[in-house]
Amino acid sequence: MPIRIEKNYPVFTIINDSPEKRNAVDGLIAKELTEAFRAFEQDNNALVAILGRAGRNFCAGADLTVISKSLQLNSIFLLKSFGLYHIMEFH
Repeated sequence: MPIRIEKNYPVFTIINDSPEKRNAVDGLIAKELTEAFRAFEQDNNALVAILGRAGRNFCAGADLTVISKSLQLNSIFLLKSFGLYHIMEFH
C-alpha cells in the first residue's frame, strides 16, 4: 500500500510512501488518500492531520505514465490553459 498512516495522538500523519516514483499520484494513491482522510475524520482522538512523504520528494504531481498508458501515447505534454489541462501527443 503506497499510503501509510501513523498515529501519535492527537497527530494523525498520512504518508505517501512511493519514493521510487517521486510520490506521484495515480488512481490507487488518490483512492488511498481519500480513505486515509476519511479515517482521520472518523478518529475522535485525532485533532490534526499531517500529509507527509517518504523519500526526497513531497509529490511530483500526477503519475503521467498512467495517463500515457491509458491514452496509448508515446509521449505527452500537458498544457494548462484557463484552469483546464489539455493533453497533446508529440511524435
